[in-house]
Amino acid sequence: MARRELAERYLGQLFGAAWAVAQPLTFIGIYVVIFGMVFSGRAATAGGGTSHYVSYLLAGLIPWMLFQEVMGKTTTAITANTNLVKQVVFPIEILPAKTVLASLISHIPYFALVLVYSATLGAGLKPLALLLPVVLTIQAVAMLGIGYGVSAVGVYFRDIRELVALFGRVGVYLAPIVFVPQMVPKLLQPILWLNPFSHLVWCWQDILFAGAIEHPWSWLVIVILSLLTLAVGHRVFSKLQPHFGSVL
Repeated sequence: MARRELAERYLGQLFGAAWAVAQPLTFIGIYVVIFGMVFSGRAATAGGGTSHYVSYLLAGLIPWMLFQEVMGKTTTAITANTNLVKQVVFPIEILPAKTVLASLISHIPYFALVLVYSATLGAGLKPLALLLPVVLTIQAVAMLGIGYGVSAVGVYFRDIRELVALFGRVGVYLAPIVFVPQMVPKLLQPILWLNPFSHLVWCWQDILFAGAIEHPWSWLVIVILSLLTLAVGHRVFSKLQPHFGSVL
């Protein structure tokens, strides 16, 4: 089902699956030109060193885009498949999981290009980059949990799609993606630590930007939160699932 969803994205288009590479290449290229050449921005790591701002930005932006896509698409994972939901023998839990898997696959070119940029023009890759599959798995667990939750709630509360879309636009400015934590006033810095997405971003930046575990507590927090999110999300899904057919 995930493979079919990916194929349908480019069905009937002239260049077909070539867009899977062209889109991330264009997206990352724009950021490289604007922030790496036009503004020549630079960002400081927690340890005081410096590196290209583009490398810092992409390290947090690409994982956030993946999360944003999953949150948006899973809001309609159930409502868009009414025929399957009303079939008693069909395991409905597959629908949010299929969306998460398809989004993960579609973002592989993005992560590959970020790795290439970091290794050549950015901060450089360190051995810690080997942990990339680990943090991606942790994020996938969290996305699956949120997918279960929002897809189930979306059956009863259709406005959740708009709320998630709004959060997706605003959320990028609530985590240390486009700015470094040192830029935030001390009075507001606790908000960063209370934001679960900040810890996820810091883990990615440790791998793709700093090349060292500068936020050890964030790794522990994100593992615990991911497992907790999956447990709660699946619990909500299981409680609401029996009534999907009657509501739809």
